[in-house]
Amino acid sequence: DSSALSHRRDGRTLKGDVIWRGRLNDLRDYKKKYGDCLVPYRYKGHRRLGLWVSTQRQLYRKSLLSKDRIEILEAEGFV
Repeated sequence: DSSALSHRRDGRTLKGDVIWRGRLNDLRDYKKKYGDCLVPYRYKGHRRLGLWVSTQRQLYRKSLLSKDRIEILEAEGFV
């Protein structure tokens, strides 16, 4: 049911934002442990995090990542 997703003006969903923020927190934990944001695609410690990082990089390269998300990731040292 798409009405349960609560779409925002920018087309993103609240559920999607919650998931994105959760992965961002996972990235912050990774950075605390390893000192960088270079999560391997097949990171055994958290496979979904590796996939999420790869997806964020792809979206950035294709100019599909929102400005606010770019700013948040850059503030974390995401390259």
